[in-house]
Amino acid sequence: MTMRPRENPFRVECLEALTYRFQSGGLETLLHKLALNNHRGAIVGPHGHGKSTLLALLEQTLRQQRILVRSLQLTEANCREQSRLVREWLISAGPNAMLLLDGAEQLGYWNWFKVRWFSRFRRGLVVTSHRAGLLPTVFNCETNPKLLDELVLQLTGKTSLPGMDSSSLFETHQGNLRDCLRTLYDQAFQIEFPSHP
Repeated sequence: MTMRPRENPFRVECLEALTYRFQSGGLETLLHKLALNNHRGAIVGPHGHGKSTLLALLEQTLRQQRILVRSLQLTEANCREQSRLVREWLISAGPNAMLLLDGAEQLGYWNWFKVRWFSRFRRGLVVTSHRAGLLPTVFNCETNPKLLDELVLQLTGKTSLPGMDSSSLFETHQGNLRDCLRTLYDQAFQIEFPSHP
């Protein structure tokens, strides 16, 4: 029987429900480093290494602590609207707001200048970036084949999949777990799974 897209364990809503898995340190370590850096820092790592997922976890934690958060995600898709999005984001942030910016490498020079200047008068600023140097690095996101296996287990309930070689898949996509899981989405239509929510 052919699997329907809504039954695929690697569908988008399942991937978005995944939480960040720390390979070293932990959320408390990240929060401690932020405090030492006056609540300013960068979460750094290549594509598909969990930066956005970790930033979402940080946002959830800050909100649970009743800290006002204003977040913005910049992508190649909304690049042309960057100036408007940044302006509206900064205007919406009161003096007690913690600013979270996903995709800081997308910023042009002047917009980055505005963000850095404006953040001096706010509670703090945390960004994600593919490269170090924009702000002090408070966390490096890393991946490995074992982490890929753990995510597959969480999504499918299986410790391994027919024809899946985690190490090869990991190497093919240069550690980009997002791309690894996209590949598994396509392959999943040929594999029998137990019923999955």
